[in-house]
Amino acid sequence: MPVFFVLHFFFQVDVLKLNRIIMQFKTLENLSTAELAELFNRAFADYFVKIELSTEILQDKIDSEGILLNKSVGVFSNSKPVGFVLHAIRNKLAYNAGTGVIPKFRGNNYTSKMYDYILPLLKKEGVSDIVLEVIEQNTAAIKSYRKIGFGKEKNLECFKGKINALPKNTSITISEIRDLNFDQVLPYWDWKPTWQNSVETVQNSSSYRTFGAY
Repeated sequence: MPVFFVLHFFFQVDVLKLNRIIMQFKTLENLSTAELAELFNRAFADYFVKIELSTEILQDKIDSEGILLNKSVGVFSNSKPVGFVLHAIRNKLAYNAGTGVIPKFRGNNYTSKMYDYILPLLKKEGVSDIVLEVIEQNTAAIKSYRKIGFGKEKNLECFKGKINALPKNTSITISEIRDLNFDQVLPYWDWKPTWQNSVETVQNSSSYRTFGAY
């Protein structure tokens, strides 16, 4: 069972030259969704959990989570993207919706350097806090985030597996709910979902469906 840490951060093109390779840090609004999906998949090719996003799935993630590519940052090697940090912003809170560096370019503190570049832009936008989730086995990422200034806030328990079908209960009917009024169900919640599962994210998604038991 993987456990994710939620880390909380409290609070221009930069160019480096490494062995004649020009490294640039800049925002991502000029990359297409297809280019971002390719970069994302290359960066997560050896991740603990298999992740592979199609262009359509990534676009839905951008739309539903409210990712702002002009407030996100990438590191470029000779003009080709090799790392990224995606950010969404709601009510002065920024959410790190994904961080990755292609394996060949790891070990150069690029995550920290990307934040050195983007933090002034986020502060100018009025952002006061940044949150993210990181799987506990990813010790290298945790070390990097702590170095940047993030601190652990809470644990998230995540489950996966096959669901065994139970005998059908004929006294209960399952049907889809159209135009669910979330205000009517919020009082029944006993915990607050993460950004990816928040009401706003769900409502912004083009792929969500709601079902009720009667």
